[in-house]
Amino acid sequence: MYADVVIELVRHEDALKLPTAAVGVSGDASFVYIVREGRLAKVPVTTGFTNEGSVEIVSGLVGDEAVVAAVTPALSEGEAVRAVSSESPPEKLATAQ
Repeated sequence: MYADVVIELVRHEDALKLPTAAVGVSGDASFVYIVREGRLAKVPVTTGFTNEGSVEIVSGLVGDEAVVAAVTPALSEGEAVRAVSSESPPEKLATAQ
């Protein structure tokens, strides 16, 4: 007999989470691109737990930024852009696994 279980390690009630594709890594540092005044801005972030395709953002964002959904090598800081969709702000991460 066996069972699948989920172990709750830590609960971070106010943590933000983003799709893992939205977070880039350069060396040991993580970052996201946000749209600020019609241009891309590269913002360093501190990440926490990863959970089912999402990553917890511990610091660097306040939660109301327009975050680029997927970091690619074609993006560069200062590039003129226009946000075309903002389905929802970053979600709160209730349980990290």
